[in-house]
Amino acid sequence: MSLKVYQKSNRTNYLNMNFFILGTTASVMSKKEKVPESVLRCVTALRSAKSDNDRFASLFVVTKLIKADECNQHSLKLLYDAIGFDFLNRLLKSTEVPQDCPPFIYKSIALSIVSCFCGVPEIVESDSILSIIPVLLDIVSTSDTEDMEDNLMLVSDCYTCLQAIAFFEAGRKALLSQGCLLKLTEIYVEEMFRHDQALQLLVYISSKGGKHLWDGHEEPFKQLMGRLANDFNGDTTEKKFELCKMLAVLLSNSPRLPVVELQKEDWPQHTLLTLESILCSRIGTSQRDSALQLIARLLEIMGIGWGLKFGPNPRQFLLLLVNLACVEVRMKLEDRTLEQAIESADILVACYSVVELFITFMTSQGFLDFDSKQREQAYCALKGAVGSILAVLHQADEEFSHEWTLPVSDRRTEFVCASIRILGSWLAEETSSMKEEVCAVLPFIITVCSRMYDERKLGTINDMPDPLRFMLPAFCHLAAEDAPRKIMLCQKLPQLLYDYLLYQWGIFSKWLALQPTVAADWLHVHTTPEEEDVAEANRPESESAIILVCGVFMNLAVLEPELVATDVVFAQLLKFCITNLQPLVHRQDFIVLLGNVAVLGLLLLRHHTWKYAQGDSAAFRYIQGTVSFLWDAHNSEESCDSLSLVISLRYKRDWPDLAELWFLGMQGLSNVMGKLGWIVEFIVDSGWPQEMMKSLSRIIAGAIDANTRTAYEDFLCCLLRAQPDKVRAVILENRGPVRVEGEDSIFTLPEYEIIIEDEKIEGKTIKLSSSDETELREFEKILKAKNPTFQNDETIDESLEESVADAQEDKMFLKFKNKIDSYPDQVLRYGKGETPLWVSDSNIPSYVPDCEYCGSKRRFEFQIMPQMLNYLQLDSISEEGVDWGTLLIYVCNNNCDSGPAYKNEFLYKQDFSGKNSRQPNCCLKYKTNCAVRLILLLSRELNTKPISCTVLPHHVINQFLLLSEESFRLSYYPHRLDEFKGLLKEAFGEACKHTVFGDFKQLDEISDPAFYIHLVEKLPE
Repeated sequence: MSLKVYQKSNRTNYLNMNFFILGTTASVMSKKEKVPESVLRCVTALRSAKSDNDRFASLFVVTKLIKADECNQHSLKLLYDAIGFDFLNRLLKSTEVPQDCPPFIYKSIALSIVSCFCGVPEIVESDSILSIIPVLLDIVSTSDTEDMEDNLMLVSDCYTCLQAIAFFEAGRKALLSQGCLLKLTEIYVEEMFRHDQALQLLVYISSKGGKHLWDGHEEPFKQLMGRLANDFNGDTTEKKFELCKMLAVLLSNSPRLPVVELQKEDWPQHTLLTLESILCSRIGTSQRDSALQLIARLLEIMGIGWGLKFGPNPRQFLLLLVNLACVEVRMKLEDRTLEQAIESADILVACYSVVELFITFMTSQGFLDFDSKQREQAYCALKGAVGSILAVLHQADEEFSHEWTLPVSDRRTEFVCASIRILGSWLAEETSSMKEEVCAVLPFIITVCSRMYDERKLGTINDMPDPLRFMLPAFCHLAAEDAPRKIMLCQKLPQLLYDYLLYQWGIFSKWLALQPTVAADWLHVHTTPEEEDVAEANRPESESAIILVCGVFMNLAVLEPELVATDVVFAQLLKFCITNLQPLVHRQDFIVLLGNVAVLGLLLLRHHTWKYAQGDSAAFRYIQGTVSFLWDAHNSEESCDSLSLVISLRYKRDWPDLAELWFLGMQGLSNVMGKLGWIVEFIVDSGWPQEMMKSLSRIIAGAIDANTRTAYEDFLCCLLRAQPDKVRAVILENRGPVRVEGEDSIFTLPEYEIIIEDEKIEGKTIKLSSSDETELREFEKILKAKNPTFQNDETIDESLEESVADAQEDKMFLKFKNKIDSYPDQVLRYGKGETPLWVSDSNIPSYVPDCEYCGSKRRFEFQIMPQMLNYLQLDSISEEGVDWGTLLIYVCNNNCDSGPAYKNEFLYKQDFSGKNSRQPNCCLKYKTNCAVRLILLLSRELNTKPISCTVLPHHVINQFLLLSEESFRLSYYPHRLDEFKGLLKEAFGEACKHTVFGDFKQLDEISDPAFYIHLVEKLPE
């Protein structure tokens, strides 16, 4: 009975001691560890205690004898050891209590004592204290039960102990191992007693645990964020900004959650709208900083595109946010040292995030939807922010004498790395501005990147910043410019990038070895957007790093051929490509990485062919994999009608990243074939040229991209030059619509540009006089025995006159002749729904077949004129040549959408004589399910209209016609001045006056014009 009274009467004293000692721990830590006499007396009493009752009596003496200023950490440790953990543990686990005492009395006393010693690291980190974590979590998890209503102070003591334990890394690990995240989340979500302390504990553990802390606990995290965001959005007191900071911390360390899942939640949208309201209000600096940090974290996860979906004026708010972030960056960095900038590191990092996100957003279609003034404002703001970052990096470079020796954990190092990241993001998209400033800090940036990479290889620090990774896109662009490239070479960047490539490849290859083989039909398996996001997130970052490094080396290989041929780094890099390509060949899901390694190897092999003249097994397998990559890119089998050359399904998704690689690879392979004969033999034996010719022969005209066709033709020509005897037979045997070098092809026709002009409508038909008709009949008798031809070099008029002898209806022919006399070079006559221009009335078709797809009537659309024959040069087709009077094309009147994209339409061939006039079975495959039949690129600002077509045998780009009293042609031609003057002279002849202006001035008035204006005037005859 005395024990019960003793315990109840001294509960307050224990609590007082708890508060008394904890409140002064910080002040006594600095004092000397001299043990006061009062502490020694209490320690002696505790150690001499024979029973638990004696210890209770001694503890009562402790509260009376020891003063706060006499207790340092050493004294507390002596007292704790004297009490003994076994005694405290018995109190915690005891289930029997004296009569009339609360059931948790022993636990309350024990935790009150333990909380007194939570300021001593040696005690808190001990295994004995860590072993009571389950008891602590169990108590706080049941704080809302009826049994705990009278023991709420016990819950407070538990949180005191938990907070002390969480302060140390070993304590946090122990807490996580006991499932503290789930239990504390439940406490906060359910609003149990002291749930605010549970939230503080969660936020602190999250801030120390990193982004992987919540892996595997995505659902509890979403519940926590939903509850916290709801409290934040609904609060109207100063607490709102405390919750704002907590939200920012949790979002900074959130697990990987698919964006599509988060978009289904309400809290991101409501939080964004709340932040918009805050930032558009009059608030203090600290409040604004908190809001900026939170919105930066939110947009990092959800994306700026998502942010444009909500709010009354999302574009205006986004511009406000970007300008606010840029202004903050400039205010915190301009005219300040690195030490001064570090003081604002937290808000600067948040502003950096907003700046980086918007730089990336500037390359998207969403930014183009902004008006020009808004785009200009955003660009100027970003440029100013980046300029201040360049200035602080330059200042740091000078301050540390062009070296960087600070520890990786130093905040200055972290800040410099963050600044380099933003600069890399900017340079990845914009390299034309501030070139001098960039070149000035480029050596320092490379120095920091090299230092951080060396530290990363050691692996001593987790989540270490990797500035080199963020500068790789910028290095790709900078390597293409002379001045930055020279600096990069002087700083030995190729060696650094090669080492970095090996490091990242080691990470990637280990990850790849653990992945299952992808099924052959993986592209046909339906996946949801959520599954695609997860799959993309699970791919290692090393993959993209390797691709970017390859991009830098490709630019160097093209622009620095002498260096590539002599530097040992590039020889080692070539060996790397040859050795490591093969594991990627059979991986269906790494086609972009495969293409980069393959093409880089080809660019390097061009300068090291002498090393592989015999072709060892590794080099042979490399060429085999490279040919496989290039071969599989296109096929006709996967097209809807097998008559078009299409991009393979495996390549289609990534073709924007693969297109340039494919063309570069075709060119690179062509360059090495002439020096390495074994490659040519392998290519011919592989069957690729044969398959290439067969595919090209199957496809219809126009069903292959012009650049792709040119790439194939150039490749075949290089193959032919390398081994003419062997390759010529292969090409001729499988020939298709491809011109063989050194031979006239009957299928490949010369290219011309179509010039479109209006056809003037004449008021009446010109009739021949009686004398003209008499002369015409006499002329017919002379020419009657001659065959018509349009393949010689005579004029169109002479060719037509030679055909008169075969015409049965002179008036119809002469009407045709008189019409085209005004347009002697006309090759196409377009008149949708108009009456055709017939060359004879004896063989006009009596009917035109209906559309075979929808049954509608066909109407005349355009006709091909006989002048076309002069340009096609088809004399060698047969002994009789190719001839027609006119070709008339009739198309479906309804533009039906049924059937294939390329449809069979009706083509009627009308000759000048009646011998072969009727050919109703002749059909033309013509794409009719689009509104426009002929396409002319025109400027929207110019008033234009379709006109008749004439061939001009020169390539002139961007033709325009201005409607005025006189014809005026505006053309753009990307060639040198003298070359273009020669082309104009050749095109218009000597009977023209040619005047050149520079920037609307005489050439002698300006030294370096931005553009030239050529005025060609026809001289009077």
